[in-house]
Amino acid sequence: MEKDRLIIGLTGSLGSGVSTSAKYIAKVLQSKVYRIAGDDWNSGTPAEVQEEAYKFARIIEEEAQKRGEKRNVKGKFDRELLQRIGNELRQKSTGYLAREILKRICEVEKKIGGGNSHPIVIDGIKNSGEVIELRKYCNFFLFSIDSYVEARWERVKDKYEGRQLDFYADDGRDHNENIDYGQQVDKCVYLSDILINNDSDIKKELYDKIDSYLNLIKGGGLQLSYALRKRYDAGIL
Repeated sequence: MEKDRLIIGLTGSLGSGVSTSAKYIAKVLQSKVYRIAGDDWNSGTPAEVQEEAYKFARIIEEEAQKRGEKRNVKGKFDRELLQRIGNELRQKSTGYLAREILKRICEVEKKIGGGNSHPIVIDGIKNSGEVIELRKYCNFFLFSIDSYVEARWERVKDKYEGRQLDFYADDGRDHNENIDYGQQVDKCVYLSDILINNDSDIKKELYDKIDSYLNLIKGGGLQLSYALRKRYDAGIL
């Protein structure tokens, strides 16, 4: 993959609006996302998915399927299960999911042929090793979306069917920074290029904030200096 290709990554706490932001950025940048039908990436025909981002969760869900894990009554894998499997995959290398998703993007673009210079949007960065891996690309920018826990709970309480303790448990695991290969949302937020507060439930306010930074990126105003990036890569920052 070209080192100067624009890659936008997103991180943030559960219910902060990360996926909403990712979908919006993918739409604005006209990012092309291709998905293989079914649970096996290597089978089937690639199909374009409109207004969507690539997700680390897709790789983790495939692994859960391979292991024969059971889905819940809604036909989905429980978040706790996916968090655990994600941690196990990162035991191979903390940058494993980042490398894997970029490899898959290259593979699927090779299958469909044509140009491959459009921006890439990646949703669900949880570990600092994933950030470090993506920093190898000079036009990688990490957006973090943040919000008060009360606002986040209001957004997801229907999905949790009012089980607030389950939400707190899932949210707590997302911030478990004592494990190198675990969920490290706080560290990822610290490493982000752009922090956006999303306490409001008015989506236009969120989109306006995103637009202002995308305009800077497209205009070259957010490029880190070469010296600064070298210091980061060397672990000085």
